[in-house]
Amino acid sequence: MDEIRNKYIPHIVTIVNGMSGEEIKCCICGSRDVLALIEGKYYCYRCGSKVIRKKLYEQFIRMKQEGLVPKDIEIKPE
Repeated sequence: MDEIRNKYIPHIVTIVNGMSGEEIKCCICGSRDVLALIEGKYYCYRCGSKVIRKKLYEQFIRMKQEGLVPKDIEIKPE
């Protein structure tokens, strides 16, 4: 099970509670409304959701190529 989890869920997301003493900003837009730490970088909700959406789309494509998802199912990237 860990092998499958590492293959299809390699990106760790940590929710940031904002209570640390250091000032952190989103690495894309510079917002101080940081919500998550994704692959070692801080993101606000808007930018982080774009990163997660892209990663999930890439994961879906890999699973489709390996035959784990039927070929007639399509998901379009946004």
